[in-house]
Amino acid sequence: MLIKVPKTTALLEDQLIRLRPHLHKDSVIIAAGMIKHLQKSAFQCIEKIIGPLTTSLAKKKARLIFASLDEALEQPVSPYPTRYDETEIGLTLSNHANVFSREHLDLGARFFLTHFSEIPGVQRVVDLACGNGVLGIKYQQQAPDAQVEFIDESYMAVASTQDNYRSVFPDNDSASFSAVDGLSQTDSGSVDLILCNPPFHQQHVIGEQMALEMFRDSKRCLAQGGELWVVANRHLPYPAKLKQMFGNCRTVGTNKKFAVLRMVKR
Repeated sequence: MLIKVPKTTALLEDQLIRLRPHLHKDSVIIAAGMIKHLQKSAFQCIEKIIGPLTTSLAKKKARLIFASLDEALEQPVSPYPTRYDETEIGLTLSNHANVFSREHLDLGARFFLTHFSEIPGVQRVVDLACGNGVLGIKYQQQAPDAQVEFIDESYMAVASTQDNYRSVFPDNDSASFSAVDGLSQTDSGSVDLILCNPPFHQQHVIGEQMALEMFRDSKRCLAQGGELWVVANRHLPYPAKLKQMFGNCRTVGTNKKFAVLRMVKR
């Protein structure tokens, strides 16, 4: 079995727990990763769930990990999805292993929610890069008749969103959930409002490109008069770039770390 060691130990743990029942005494696990990204916790996780391991010599700053099954180890019970109570916003949130901010509501989303009363009530809404779905769920609570689509490239994020949405709206089947690459499958001019807490990193790569692509696609998908609302770290140069794209960009609110931005497609 070949594994590329993921960024988060939680995802590695989840993968190994799922894999474990399918292994036998002659199975060999070969995991690979860049040395600078191989955390001590990853080695400990493999030994705890699979068994003893050895490592290769480094080559081009990468290393292989060889693990064999210790049948004496108990099959662990998966701790995922994890759940936590957010009493401040009145939700209990479920999060699979690879979901951003798995153990608490991220600060950007928390700040964004303080400005939700200023967002207009509309019909067709997208929670873009939805994570665990908290933004779209809170919008649905204040606009019960809206049709909200939750979009994320991560299947675990979409699964978490479905769990959370159905726990809050067990009888509402108007929402949709899509594990796709951003707005690539969304029709032009078909959306009234897009809510976005965009990522600025993918695995170990940090950059603006993913967010900027989301913003460009958002403009295409919005109807005339439709709005894009974004929360982002203040140090990122999004306001100038969004103003260039949309011809307008209003800062709705800021704190020491984040800014909430509003753009209208004219």
